[in-house]
Amino acid sequence: MSDSMLPSWRIRPPEKARAGWGIPPKVWMIGGGLAGSVVLAGAIIWGISMTGSRGVPLIETDGRPYRVRPDSPGGAVVPNQQELIFERGAGRNERPGEARLGPGPEVPRPEALRAQAAPSAPASAPAAVPLPAPGATLAPAASAAPAPR
Repeated sequence: MSDSMLPSWRIRPPEKARAGWGIPPKVWMIGGGLAGSVVLAGAIIWGISMTGSRGVPLIETDGRPYRVRPDSPGGAVVPNQQELIFERGAGRNERPGEARLGPGPEVPRPEALRAQAAPSAPASAPAAVPLPAPGATLAPAASAAPAPR
């Protein structure tokens, strides 16, 4: 064998002072599981007791009128406000089969078409620019380019 002393896996090291008032961890796990179960059961019982036996909710319309004419509407006065759209033609003396026609089609005017198609007056030539006299020197124009060196 070897000279070093190796502890066997069967031998437990000496226990140090346990945390949690000397209560083994297994007891803590069992206690936590029981406490969680009690809290869960309490939440389920509370949820069931809160539902009660309520009926199906009934959705009803509002009892007030949908549209109410204001007391003082203000704004522009429009003629025939109270008249319904289907009653508009009731007071007229029209026969039911008689049609009301609009104005006839526009009459073509060939002279207006000819005036548009006629060639316009020739455009005037641009004004001639006078050329400098031969031998005259021109003053150099001021330029933005730098002078050569």
